[in-house]
Amino acid sequence: MSRLIIFKAEDSSAPGWEARTLQPSGSLTDFLGQHFDYSNGPVPEVGCRLPEFKHDDAAATFDHRGGVTHQRLSPWRVSRVDEYVGNTGQEAMDDVVIAYCAYAPLPEDQNPWVETAPAIVSPDSFGGDMAAYEAWKSRQVVTV
Repeated sequence: MSRLIIFKAEDSSAPGWEARTLQPSGSLTDFLGQHFDYSNGPVPEVGCRLPEFKHDDAAATFDHRGGVTHQRLSPWRVSRVDEYVGNTGQEAMDDVVIAYCAYAPLPEDQNPWVETAPAIVSPDSFGGDMAAYEAWKSRQVVTV
């Protein structure tokens, strides 16, 4: 199953969304996040929170792509969920989920930044296919 999940600010006057832009147009958006899900798992539920990431470009390595070094729960909590299921069989996604989020920050002392574990990519990630693993490695770009 393929699913597009869009996290959207329920109140566009809430703090924290005003600097968000769509690329490449640069137009403002109240989208907080967008995820493609192929897991057949459940849709986001009311009360769940988006993750928030801290980037340190100086820490960008082969294992810490994009410099993401820490994460915590964001101040955005899902307040309602709408799901739209395709019905023609021709859709790019089987369904689209819109999770509306309310701004509800957690106290700093209850929501510390936690260091993320580096991504571990190995031949096992490719079902033991060494050729696919080597081809993937050759396409990776690491800036130092």
